[in-house]
Amino acid sequence: MQKVYESSTAPEAHLVKILLESKGIRPRIDGEHLPSGAGTLPAIGLVRVMVEDSDYIAASEVIDEWESDRRADSEKGKTKSKPKAFVGFIVGASVASGVFFWIYNSPVTVDGIDFNADGQLDENWVYKNNRISKSTHDRNLDGKIDQIYHYGTSGIINSGEIDYDFDGMFETKQRYYKGNIISEESDANQNGIVEYRILFEHGLIDSVEIIDEETRKIRKRQYYESGRLVSAEFDSTGDGILNVKYKYDIYEEIE
Repeated sequence: MQKVYESSTAPEAHLVKILLESKGIRPRIDGEHLPSGAGTLPAIGLVRVMVEDSDYIAASEVIDEWESDRRADSEKGKTKSKPKAFVGFIVGASVASGVFFWIYNSPVTVDGIDFNADGQLDENWVYKNNRISKSTHDRNLDGKIDQIYHYGTSGIINSGEIDYDFDGMFETKQRYYKGNIISEESDANQNGIVEYRILFEHGLIDSVEIIDEETRKIRKRQYYESGRLVSAEFDSTGDGILNVKYKYDIYEEIE
């Protein structure tokens, strides 16, 4: 294969690749991950678009025409009004965003663990462009997924879905911040009303709220320190006011 184009950025190289593919040419990109180390490498010609020897001339002509059009557009842009230039910027940014999305969400690969050696993965990790995107878990090894975690573009977990009672419905939702769980809400009968909420601080349980389905008000709130139940408030009349107070000893018995 021969190098037909060089770029210092992966998105531009992918634009050229898409352009060549539209002309029936099958290119390959080499070195697209090198720009991340630009602090130690020259930031010029790092990403290369390669084509078969037989396609080199045709690919060169396509790229020459493309670059010529870019130069012409650039010259025209100097005489265009600012509003038109701004529109061109928006269009270009949109195209670049699309290319970035395509680059950072493809290809997709799957890996996992078969805990009970039945030939079926009980824990799956889904990767997009070598970054973990999702993990699924079969906690009771019945062949059905009952726990799902979603990860952001940085590879850090940001949400989860759990089927605690293994009935096939993911009634519990979790939210995470910087890798630490911050809340867990459960809607046991899937009617859109959260009946049970756990709040966390720094990944540790901070409080639990039990909610009345009819009034949608907190009926009981429990407080924790270092994972231990220390106090609680209860609405004994159902009017939304937590009028009864409890304190618990080190054995979590009411004092």
